[in-house]
Amino acid sequence: MLKKSRQRAHFNEVWESMRLHLLRFCTERDAEDLHRFRVQVKKIKALLVILQGPEARKRLAPLQAIFKHAGNIRSTQIYLQLLRRYQPAHLNRQRQLEQMEQAASRLFCMKYDAYVHILDRLYKTCSRHFRKIDDELVLRYYDQQRKKLRRFFADTRRSAAKLHKSRKRIKKMLYLHALLSNKLRKKVGLDTAAFDRLQDAIGRWHDVAAAAILLKKEGDGEKTLSRLQTQVRKRHRDIFSITADFNNEWR
Repeated sequence: MLKKSRQRAHFNEVWESMRLHLLRFCTERDAEDLHRFRVQVKKIKALLVILQGPEARKRLAPLQAIFKHAGNIRSTQIYLQLLRRYQPAHLNRQRQLEQMEQAASRLFCMKYDAYVHILDRLYKTCSRHFRKIDDELVLRYYDQQRKKLRRFFADTRRSAAKLHKSRKRIKKMLYLHALLSNKLRKKVGLDTAAFDRLQDAIGRWHDVAAAAILLKKEGDGEKTLSRLQTQVRKRHRDIFSITADFNNEWR
């Protein structure tokens, strides 16, 4: 049995971490804190939809709006990081992006008090909807997710978009696993290290693919683009070499 008290305790831990990274970003303007804020929001959204049902999506609409606002800034930060790494000579474009990121961050943090007020109200709402969950429901969830992943990785017509979606599915499985009791974890039988290695491999492939798209968009650096495209293909192969050893994990 997945008790309400255990769910709420884990939820509180993730929620407080989210609040802390939001505060740090708006006081220190560290891009990593904005990234961590968004990671914690993703955990909250995933966990509540799994634990409280699809109706949780409607309750989380105010949090989704803040997440989206932060995402606009994060996209600029990532674009700037890629440009600095792969197109260091594009100083004018870098300065332009820096100014955009700084202006967007100021606007976001001007809303900090309003956002905290929204989060405080939302916390009270979300914390009321936890319910006891039978072990069978948890086991059924993992069985369903494993079957979906097995079908996807067995299909030779896999799309890049669905590969990224599969990474999200794996991360949700890991998020939920973190709050399970040791007894329930044994029943689930998830090799978290293996799944984490797989989602990390997909993430590395996605990062290089995004860099290649950026470089192509900027319109020069053909040699660098060629090297990146070679890396994209290699990292894509790495993903499926990992899944080839996943026979036990798909059961």
